[in-house]
This record gives sequence, structure tokens and C-alpha cells, in this order.
Amino acid sequence: MIPNDFKHRVMFEFLYDFAVRGKYMFYIFLLYVFLLLFNNVKDSHILYAFTVFYFFLFAQGLFINTSLKKSFARYRKYLRLKRKRAENLK
Repeated sequence: MIPNDFKHRVMFEFLYDFAVRGKYMFYIFLLYVFLLLFNNVKDSHILYAFTVFYFFLFAQGLFINTSLKKSFARYRKYLRLKRKRAENLK
């Protein structure tokens, strides 16, 4: 079920975007590359730490996706219905 409260709805949408779309993972990767190039870091420990952290985030996205599978399916149906209603109003 989609939460009605603003705070909980925003958290649910963030989890949905994080787990399904993966755009946050891409932004984290771009931020890391930018900081790496901007600061001219050549230490391999930072690369290893980021790789472990990145795979941990990737695994969390998979776990979130499996545990909230029904909620995400309902949310996708809600988004489709919302899109259809917006098209009918035009």
C-alpha cells in the first residue's frame, strides 16, 4: 500500500527509485569519479573501500526489491493509472 503521509511517501519513493531504477547508484558512482579526479587521489585503499561500499549498496537494493516486491508492484500499477488519468484530462 502506498503511504499517505508525506514523509513516508517520500521515503517509499526513494526506496523504489533506489531499488528498481538504480539512478541513485549511478549518481553515487559519478560523485566518486568526480571526487577522485578532482582531488587526484592515487591511493588504492580508497578504490577498494569504494568498491566494497558500492557492492554493499547494490546488494541492499536487491534485498529491498525482493522484500517490497508486492508494494512495488502496486506502486507501478498506481503510476500507470495516474499516467492514464493525466492523459485523459488533456
